[in-house]
Parts: sequence; structure tokens; C-alpha cells
Amino acid sequence: MPKKRKVNPAILLVLIVLIVGISYWWSFLRPCEVEIGELISNPQKYDGKTVKVSGFLLKNIDPNLHFYWGHPYDLLARPLEQVEKPAKVAISSTVKVSAAELDIHVRYTWDGNKYEAMPFIAGSVTVVEGKFVDNTGASGHYATDSPPCWIEVSKIYSTAPM
Repeated sequence: MPKKRKVNPAILLVLIVLIVGISYWWSFLRPCEVEIGELISNPQKYDGKTVKVSGFLLKNIDPNLHFYWGHPYDLLARPLEQVEKPAKVAISSTVKVSAAELDIHVRYTWDGNKYEAMPFIAGSVTVVEGKFVDNTGASGHYATDSPPCWIEVSKIYSTAPM
């Protein structure tokens, strides 16, 4: 009769830690795909989490900067050609993604009076990944010179039309 092999406890422990670590990363660290309307409706649910959101990038370019306080970029849920006032979330440049990199993906500009469409590939959509910040707190109120919520961008790209 053959001898039974004993499993080395150190190897078993390493396997358990590896499985738990991968599960943790998979469920908590990867971006949560969410729509802009959901972020706006339930900001506390996503506060501090890494999110992945699709939309159309707007840059606020008021030359006087007196009309606009806060972040100069917004991600719109729908193109302005489809709806007059789409849901939007502010976008913040970071060390990982600079304002110059954000500018590459701008679809519209706003000068304080009118919107202007920028040249773009028809059907393309901008995808933003980053940390979501809820600025409203438990009271639901926020400073008037800051948006109620924003995304600190860690990755941005545009999808090509299918």
C-alpha cells in the first residue's frame, strides 16, 4: 500500500492567500462600470470607489473664468445633439492624466454663452476611469464653488465606432 503524501502547510497557506488576494482584487479594485445618472442619483454608494464611465467630454473655456468655478471638464451622459441638458459629472485631471491628455478627447466646448461641437469621429465615445468623489457628504449640500461630485481620472480613452 502506497504512503499518503502530506500537503505542506506553507504551500497550502500560500495558495489560500493567493486565491483570496485575487478575489479581493477582482471584486474591489477593478473599476465599477456605472452610468453617469446612477453616479448622480447615488453618489454616496460610489464615493471613494474606482469607476468606469462612458460619455462625451465637455471643456468649459470661459475666457474670463468668472462664469465657471470648479473643474473645467464635464463628462456628459448624452451628446448635446440628442438632449439639451444631459446628466453630467465633473472630471478632474490628475498626476496620471494631465489636462493636455484630457483635451485630446474634448467633444464640446462651453464659453459661458454657447456650446461648440469639436471635430470628432462619428459614433466615438469617451471612457473615463478613476476615483469617484462625492462632495455632498451626509447633508447633501456642497460648496457653491465646487461641483457636487467628480471623477479623479486615472485613465481616459475614446472608443471607435463599430
